[in-house]
Parts: sequence; structure tokens; C-alpha cells
Amino acid sequence: MTPATKIKSSSHESVQEPGDVATAADADEGPPTRRELRRDRRRRRWGDLGLELLVAMVGIGAIAAGFLGFGLNEPTLDKRSAEGLSRATPSALAAVKPLFTLAVLEDPQGQPASLAILVPERDRSGGDIIFVPLGIMAEVASFGLRPLREVSSLGNDNLLTETVANMVGLNFDGVDVVSSDELTDFVKPLGALSVDLPTSVEIPRASSSQTGNRRSVMHLGPGPTDVNPGDLPALFAGVAGESELDRIVRHQVIWEALLGRAARDLPAGADQAGGFSSAVGALAAGETSFHV
Repeated sequence: MTPATKIKSSSHESVQEPGDVATAADADEGPPTRRELRRDRRRRRWGDLGLELLVAMVGIGAIAAGFLGFGLNEPTLDKRSAEGLSRATPSALAAVKPLFTLAVLEDPQGQPASLAILVPERDRSGGDIIFVPLGIMAEVASFGLRPLREVSSLGNDNLLTETVANMVGLNFDGVDVVSSDELTDFVKPLGALSVDLPTSVEIPRASSSQTGNRRSVMHLGPGPTDVNPGDLPALFAGVAGESELDRIVRHQVIWEALLGRAARDLPAGADQAGGFSSAVGALAAGETSFHV
């Protein structure tokens, strides 16, 4: 019996592990307090958060380094694309005539009827016309947000010019406010224009505008319509119930008719007068694109 007892006792001693001793010691010390448990949880939580932040910062740094490296090694535009940007800096191109002209066409009442940025090509052969809708809300110095059509009544022409320049981020080389009489005088040598109107419109006759008789109206369109030079300002003006887009569509077909006729019949030297006349002569000399 004695040997068996010793073997059994020896077997227990051989399977005892150091961890069992530690567990027993911990048992002697008692369970952890709530403060110790909270401290352990906070330590683990902040450790995990720190690791996540470190991983995020490394990832952001790698992405930023990749973008910066790309920007330093590769140009934003290749040379062939950059060559097409010939209008960007007039002074660098030693241009004599304005390259960006803001044309403000007035209606018979002296209110803005059309805002258009005229952008001839550097070689004065065609270019672009950019229409600026009069209903756009823009930040006006000292007056806050206002529709562009109201800006002229708040101050002089410079206020409208500055507002449009700030809105589109462009400094104009020239600004030309074309009154209804000036537009009529410019178009008179060209004669009546054949305008392909997309819809029918009703405008006051030029004679009624001068006499104040609002009952004398004329119906134009739809389709190709001969328009006398004196009726163009009223055709540029707004029509009751139309949208900004409808007006700009009508403005485009007027410009197409005007440039088409000017390409053939513009008097010699008219494109050297500067401002509106110069820009129209240059645009009529080549292909012109329209934008809003």
C-alpha cells in the first residue's frame, strides 16, 4: 500500500505546471478590483486606437506621397494639349487687340438684354462666344446676391463688369456696352438678317418703341425670318413667359445670322474699330463655337 501511495503522489507532482502555481498565488491575492478592470480596459482601448491612428497616418502619407510624386514627375497637361490654350495670357502673346471682350447688349429700354463673352482666336479667325444667363445669382459688391439683370440698376457699368469677372474668374481685355442704337447702326450696312427662329415670338416694332406705342407689335418666326436691323435689340430682349434657356437659344441663332452676314458684307475696316466691332469681325472670319 505504501508504494502505491508514493506512485500516486509522484504522478500528481509530475503534471503540475508553473501556471498552476501562479494561479494559486493569484487566488491567494484575491480577484481584481473594479478599478483595476477599468484601467485594463482603458489601456487596451487606447492601445487599439493608437494602432488604428498610426495605420491611418501611414496610409494617408503613402497616398499623398504618390500624388506628389506624380505631380512632380508628370506635367498636368502634355505639350500638345497646352498648345491649344493660345488665348490664356494676352500680354504674353503680345496681342494688340483684346482677346476677351464682354459684350453687354441693351434692349430699347436701356436694360441688359444679353451678356456674351467674345473670345476670338489669336489669329483673328473665328473663336468662341460664351453666353452668361442674366438670371444667374451672383455676389455683387456691397449688395450681396442679386440676379445679373439687376446689377446695372445698382451702379455703373463697371459694377456689372466686376461682378461677371468675379463670377467666371476672368479679367476682360475689353468691355463694350452696346446700346440699341449702336447695335442698329452696326447692322444697318449689312441689311436685314435671315434669322432661323426656333419658336414664334412677339416683339414691339422699332417705331412703336420710339413713340411709346406698346400696341404696335410684330410676330416673327418660327423658321427663317427676315429681321430689320432696327428690330434686333427688341429681338434680343426678353419675351414674356420664356426661360433663360429659350432666350439663349434665340440669341445663338441671331449671332449665327449676324456672323454669317458679316463674313460676306462687313465693311472694310469695321473689324479694326476695337471692342464689339473688332470682335465680331474676327469671329466672322472663321468657325465660331457657342457655349453657356
